[in-house]
Amino acid sequence: MGTLVIIVGTNRVGARSRLVASQIAEFFVRELEVSVQAMDLGKLDPVLFSPTAYQVPSPVVVEMEKELVHSSAMVVVCPEYNGGMPGIVKLFIDLLPHPELFDGKPVWLVGVASGRFGGVRALAQLEQVLSSLGAYVFPKKLFFPGIAVLLSNRSRVEDPKLCQSMADQARLFWSFAQRMGSPSPAPR
Repeated sequence: MGTLVIIVGTNRVGARSRLVASQIAEFFVRELEVSVQAMDLGKLDPVLFSPTAYQVPSPVVVEMEKELVHSSAMVVVCPEYNGGMPGIVKLFIDLLPHPELFDGKPVWLVGVASGRFGGVRALAQLEQVLSSLGAYVFPKKLFFPGIAVLLSNRSRVEDPKLCQSMADQARLFWSFAQRMGSPSPAPR
């Protein structure tokens, strides 16, 4: 099976979602021997906020689209901001010239939040959007609640129970992704 793309669903500087995404990527590489490609929405060009961004494809978005087309599956690490998913996530999805590239793609959603629910509302919104595009959203979601406490002065989550949940769900997701397969649309 091909590459797993892990998307960091925020463009905030210093976002803890990057640390969580990195830890998940390490697990897939080390324990499951999966080829992982990180995709950080923080690298998107500010010009994407211009109304003309829909007419003139950004080279960064085009490159990210190519990576998504050739990926077997995706993990989206999505923080919850103000009771929902970050606007950059929806903007990114909207700017993709081929949103059908999500059609039939296995996707695992991981929530990160300061609150005690770990991003449940953000993931509910994201699941609705991805499902409408035909993604095979993995039914188990991983939540990192109280992320500031979990990462206080550390660069990785060390809570044994949460780390075990991450490992168990990652294995289940990869098995799910292999069973579901992933048709790749033709690149533009």
